[in-house]
Amino acid sequence: QLLKQLEASLARVENNQARSIATESNPLPHWRFEIPVTDNNDVDLLTLDLHKEHSDREVASDKNWSINIEVDFQDIGRFCARLSCQQDDMRVLLWTEHAALSGMIDKHLDQLRKQLCMHGINNAVIELQNHEPASAESVMPNNLINISL
Repeated sequence: QLLKQLEASLARVENNQARSIATESNPLPHWRFEIPVTDNNDVDLLTLDLHKEHSDREVASDKNWSINIEVDFQDIGRFCARLSCQQDDMRVLLWTEHAALSGMIDKHLDQLRKQLCMHGINNAVIELQNHEPASAESVMPNNLINISL
């Protein structure tokens, strides 16, 4: 069992390394990290996806980044977050699967805004949605084109 988990982890690392290579069709940087986190006796996988956004203005492109975070905890359900930075603006989209988790996050949104302001991010737009998170394909960028009908 442990050997199968190790082989699967190595395969994911190799896949993520291959995806991070810039190509002609996708010259923008893209990194994915999978971090095991413990929740009581359970081990869950937190996925962190960092990529550079495409910009029409070449000068501004160095400041256009997106970070996607996704984790599915056994007890409180699935949580997804997308942080998009464009120039000096930040947009934070949070999705939760269960209303209880959404309520916990909602209680701390003012604290998050204050922390962002303390770090010089004064115009962040933060949105919390209590519904089934979007699929990984719509949250995470995909370097392949689907040509099926």
